Amino acid sequence: MLTIHTHPKPLLIAQIRTFAAVLAVFFLTNQISGQENVQPAGIRVAIRLMDDGRVTQVVVEKWDRVGIHGAFGTHPWGALEYLSMKRTFQKFMDRSSGADWLMLGELQLERDDVRGDKESEASFVQALRRDPSLEAGIQAARSRGMEADRLRDEANRITAAETLREGLPEGVTWTAKPWPILSDAQQDDAVAEMKKDSQALLEEAGFENAQPVETEYFLVYSALAPRETASLVRQLDAMYSTVTKLLGIPEGLNLFWGKASIFICRTSDEFRLIEAQAFKNMVAPGVIGLCHQRGPKVFVNTFRSEDDLQFASTLVHETVHGIMHRFISPVRLPTWADEGFAEYVAGRSFQGSPVDSNRRPQGLHFIRNGGDLSAVIEMSYQDGTWPGDQAVGYAVGYLLCTTMIQENPRGFADWVRAVKAGKNWRQALEDEYGVSVDRLVRYVRQRHLTND
Repeated sequence: MLTIHTHPKPLLIAQIRTFAAVLAVFFLTNQISGQENVQPAGIRVAIRLMDDGRVTQVVVEKWDRVGIHGAFGTHPWGALEYLSMKRTFQKFMDRSSGADWLMLGELQLERDDVRGDKESEASFVQALRRDPSLEAGIQAARSRGMEADRLRDEANRITAAETLREGLPEGVTWTAKPWPILSDAQQDDAVAEMKKDSQALLEEAGFENAQPVETEYFLVYSALAPRETASLVRQLDAMYSTVTKLLGIPEGLNLFWGKASIFICRTSDEFRLIEAQAFKNMVAPGVIGLCHQRGPKVFVNTFRSEDDLQFASTLVHETVHGIMHRFISPVRLPTWADEGFAEYVAGRSFQGSPVDSNRRPQGLHFIRNGGDLSAVIEMSYQDGTWPGDQAVGYAVGYLLCTTMIQENPRGFADWVRAVKAGKNWRQALEDEYGVSVDRLVRYVRQRHLTND
């Protein structure tokens, strides 16, 4: 049995550091009349607070745009759970006042714990019924709400990206230079530049006026039929979700600089022409896809081979390389893991993937015929030894990564994070996964001598 070496789960930052600043924007720009609503002293209400969900009885002496006030001090509207905020506000508001309904709509727009837009629109309808002259104020409130949503989303994304960096295993410090975190405006500029660069690369190879299918993470330039392209796009999105779960990437976080550009050609000749003209690369026989990293940018070039499933697996495999390039830092895993992990993800991203049925038998044959796993682990791109005879490196890397993930997925993710932070991969394997290279080799070999 493989001993598991665990660490305490890194603390994830759940609160948005800039949320208070977003609310401040509302408070400063969102005043309706500046009025303070004084109620008869001694109005007792029950409220439920956001921080701990507890219900408390308070005596409200006055209320205004900021919140409710009394001997307890001030409870801002944002400190109350949504339904409690809505009911409390409606208890004190003048239901015949369009201004009060507008104020409620604005408060609802500020919430990110409910469908604030739907709720606020209902309040705005009530405001207009009572005072049609409030139309301009309602439009202004909507605009402020959209900007607040954008700021909140940006704050969420940046916090998630920072959390990803901070979630390193215990004792690991940064020695590699991580990718910078971009603002929304910088990301928008990066997407525009990726589109411009992709168009230029395709035109250089004689493919003009290509338009991408754009997803949350990808710009897919496909020469295939729309229905087939749509299926491949779904597979890419599923693959990204798989990697997200495996490596503890916050859901919905875009790792790419802008977005990754994916070129899907109809034929080998088109693929090779793009490789030669756009990427200045002569392709070895049998290659049907490649990932190119240009600084922070990721480009994947493929063609639809006769084997549909093998093509789809290759597309996913190469795109995983792009994700790993952008995961925290550009530091690479050792070659066997870089390729083995890409194969693992490709084998689990869509139904019918041939990865397991192809790689596992080859790897088992290698092990059971006395193949040296340690020699494969020493192979690398740099010295030209990878992937070995009959590309056995891919099969062995696949078995190694599959075993590591099955035995201890958290340990595998911690190991990857430590390596991306700049730690020596062998030392990280001992510290974060809990085994030496020799022990891992012995375990994988013994496990697969008899276990299919």
